[in-house]
Amino acid sequence: MPILLSVEDAGRSLLSQMKATHNLIQDEIHSLRSKIFTTFAEYGIPQRSQFPEEYEQWHSKMQGMLEELEYLAEKLNREFESFESAFVVDTYPPSDVKNIQLMREWWHNILRNHGKYSTYAILLVLPSDRESLRYLKEYGRELDLISGDDCLVLTFGDSGIKRPNFEDKSWISTVEGHVTKGYSINIANIFNIEFSKFPCLVIFNDVRSSEHIVVTFKGFSAEGIAEKLRVIFTIIKRAVKEKENPIKSLELKRKEEIFQKAGNTVLSEIRDFAGKTLETAMEAIINANIK
Repeated sequence: MPILLSVEDAGRSLLSQMKATHNLIQDEIHSLRSKIFTTFAEYGIPQRSQFPEEYEQWHSKMQGMLEELEYLAEKLNREFESFESAFVVDTYPPSDVKNIQLMREWWHNILRNHGKYSTYAILLVLPSDRESLRYLKEYGRELDLISGDDCLVLTFGDSGIKRPNFEDKSWISTVEGHVTKGYSINIANIFNIEFSKFPCLVIFNDVRSSEHIVVTFKGFSAEGIAEKLRVIFTIIKRAVKEKENPIKSLELKRKEEIFQKAGNTVLSEIRDFAGKTLETAMEAIINANIK
């Protein structure tokens, strides 16, 4: 799921959503508590030995409402966890941040919450890769939807980051910044990816794993890229559901017709460079960005 949010705007938006959701669930809890008290007033606590039918009726009602109360409490807790992780994980540092501690804190927050996603990916694009840029600008919302919670797609830019949509100017600005700032070249150099493979998507199982797979989109239209990504994220989603290795599942599909282009596969074999992980790559980019 591609994420882009300026931290300040994200905080205000999420806080507002959190308050609204919290109030709604709290109202449900208060309403249910009133029903429980009404049930007590109506039935009291009948003696099971003397009034077995009344007791069973009372017990059934109480059991149902207590289970519902427990469900609402769990729902409230899940909502808080969801908002917290969204604020902590799905944020990008503003480009004008010069303080090394703040920038590293942003990345370390992702590391602390990295279990939220099953895979991670980075798009490598150069200014002349017009169809890839068109895909990102026109189909950003689709990329958000198909990657879902199974993949965090990292994109860097000048304007912070937001979940992309078709009319989001800040998302387009971020895409342009991602290209012009040369982040793709930095990543390619770290993982020995030839520029002839651009544009491409590099997919990792984990931020601390050196194993990755490269998907090249060279020669594809924006619509062709969309078609390939739908298949790729379907494979990833199925692998996650079946508790299989996502990039291994992709590797096994590399010779299928959908991934062929001019007699060659667009999917690489699993690549592995000791000591080179998404974590080390990000640290290198952050350090280079603050000089």
